[in-house]
Amino acid sequence: MKKTLSVIVISAFVAVASTAIASSTPSKPVTEEPQTTIQTSIEKLQQSFSGLVKKTDTGLILETRDGAYMLKGLSLEEIVGKEVFVTGVVKSENDANTIYVVKADVKE
Repeated sequence: MKKTLSVIVISAFVAVASTAIASSTPSKPVTEEPQTTIQTSIEKLQQSFSGLVKKTDTGLILETRDGAYMLKGLSLEEIVGKEVFVTGVVKSENDANTIYVVKADVKE
């Protein structure tokens, strides 16, 4: 009788434990695809510009052949007065264009 009771208790424990493990295991594998899709979408929005970085009362600007753009994002103080290639996302508001910089390289 004790042996039968022990087997029943152990069997019940194994059944409960395996159910708990099965319910905590995700049914679908987690993938990195959503992040890749978001990253790809942001990359599609990026544009490249070249010009001279200047410091103004309102902040840093990039003067290009097509006009001036406010610069936001990276710490760009060290490239003031230099010709650069800039990559970023442009946002237009209130008749001003701002480049949110993700990459800046000084022209050699």
